[in-house]
Amino acid sequence: MALKDNAIYVADVGQNQLWSCKHYKMKEGRFLTSGGMGTMGYSLPAAIGAYFAVQEKCNTGKEEAGREIVAVMGDGAFQMSLMELATMRQYGARVKLIVFHNGVLGLVRQYQRTAYKDHFSMIDLTGNPDLSLLSGAYGLSYTSISNNSAVPERIREFLGKEENGILEVFVDANEVA
Repeated sequence: MALKDNAIYVADVGQNQLWSCKHYKMKEGRFLTSGGMGTMGYSLPAAIGAYFAVQEKCNTGKEEAGREIVAVMGDGAFQMSLMELATMRQYGARVKLIVFHNGVLGLVRQYQRTAYKDHFSMIDLTGNPDLSLLSGAYGLSYTSISNNSAVPERIREFLGKEENGILEVFVDANEVA
């Protein structure tokens, strides 16, 4: 990923957490995760908290301003914390969100596929909001990725923006971690 070396990367709970642990290469920054012991919806409030912790260190001269903070989550976890977009806006927290949109509770679906032989129950997220509209309502930029060939360019474009934003990455519901 094209994150700055000192970036703070916050992974939510679910498939995105497993993908993050498998693929994210941390350099001088921080990787925040509940380690599987937290609840879905952890990443956005944790990223906002990280922003304020960084600001406090900047105010005391212990750190330079401008540290990049990214929260990574699935569409189910996003729905469990989307009200924090108001907190982010109200307090000017500089956080970028990456939302993996597969329309299901991915890790639960993956488990139901293997343990219950495709007997799926209570995983459908058909009621997901339109993130392009929701991002505009909160003054966030919006970028989406729907095919693999666009990944490098769109990530660079998204991370290169100064303002907060949402990057919605459409993922096949059958993808496993």
